[in-house]
Amino acid sequence: MPMYAIADWLAPLDEQALGLEPDQVDFIHDDRVGQALEHFYHGRHKDVFFHLALRAIKTFGLQCTQIHQDTTTVTFSGQYAAWRLPRS
Repeated sequence: MPMYAIADWLAPLDEQALGLEPDQVDFIHDDRVGQALEHFYHGRHKDVFFHLALRAIKTFGLQCTQIHQDTTTVTFSGQYAAWRLPRS
C-alpha cells in the first residue's frame, strides 16, 4: 500500500524525543521511509521480531506452554507439477 503524509504524521512529535535535530525532520519523507522499510524487510527483520517476542515473553512473564500460530494469511497460488486432486 502506498505511504503518504509521513511529514504530517511526524509534525506533532517531539524531534528531540526521537533523537532528531529540528533540521533533520525534513529528511524524513515518504520515499525515505519506504526505502528504509524495504531494506529492513530484506535484512534481518525476522531476528528483530523474534527478539521483540522474546522480550515480551520475559517482561510480562507470558506462559508459552501452548502456542497458536495463525496461518490464515498464508496463501499459495499457481499450479504445482506434483500436485493432484485426491480421488473420491
